[in-house]
Amino acid sequence: MKIRKKIIGVLLGIAFIFSYNSAEVANAVDVNASSARSSDELEKAYNTGKSKGIITDENMSYKDFVSLCKSSVFPAYLNAVKEDSTLTFQSFIAQDNYEVSPEDSGITSSALLRATGSSS
Repeated sequence: MKIRKKIIGVLLGIAFIFSYNSAEVANAVDVNASSARSSDELEKAYNTGKSKGIITDENMSYKDFVSLCKSSVFPAYLNAVKEDSTLTFQSFIAQDNYEVSPEDSGITSSALLRATGSSS
């Protein structure tokens, strides 16, 4: 009887360890998937800013853009989305001129309004 209880205890312990480790693996996969989505969003925003002529090789490198987004833009976006749950990162960063000042982008204010989709 004692041996049976010990075996059951060991099996339950092993089952617990396996279930805990699989939850950790699942969380790691979620984090990696989230990071990949974030990287895709940043690359998409950078490429959109470049295609609109707002971001140039002279005013912002991709590395600088990613660093800026991670340190300040994305945290600001997370705060803004609390107020407007329909806000996308792409529209948020476009509203802020892809973090390039109008003087550094070299485009006129009317071109800037068209590039960012603003009507006012």
